[in-house]
Amino acid sequence: MIKHSKRAPGRHYFLLIALVPVFLLTACAGTVEKVIGNEPIVTLADLQPLAGENWKGSLTYLNFQEPFKYFTIPAELEVSVIDTEERKGIELSYRYPEEPQANSKSTILLSANGRMLGAETVVERADEDGELRIVTRFDCIDNEVDASCSVTYRMSPSTFTFTKTVTVGEEDAFRRNEFSFTR
Repeated sequence: MIKHSKRAPGRHYFLLIALVPVFLLTACAGTVEKVIGNEPIVTLADLQPLAGENWKGSLTYLNFQEPFKYFTIPAELEVSVIDTEERKGIELSYRYPEEPQANSKSTILLSANGRMLGAETVVERADEDGELRIVTRFDCIDNEVDASCSVTYRMSPSTFTFTKTVTVGEEDAFRRNEFSFTR
């Protein structure tokens, strides 16, 4: 748990706020396009290549208050596959070497029909030059404003990136945060 002093919220607070929506998200990998009718799906087989440790990279996030700029910090990730009769999905264990108080875990379950990653609807799936790209969409609240969010997952056996974009009303979408890992 992050302890806050009585001073104004700082970088650590905004790091946590920027990450909470991401922890509700997941990622997937694979090389075969999978659809039900015209609807893209995700299966446990897509997630299994992500399993393991040694994912090293960074988190880049847009600060929620002035200065409205991007910060980048080192990040590490361990992915564990959940495969029981009742539950299928992954557990993501995030580590931040320079900000260990922000370390966290999230569990993301697949829907039975593969159309949902956690609470996000899978809207696109494409295999691009050996890299699987999955796009999800969901309603969200960003900086206390109703918005529409999208997450683009790009992965291969050695790279894993997921980028959250936010659209508020008719404004142009902006990148809220991006995790980028290699192993």
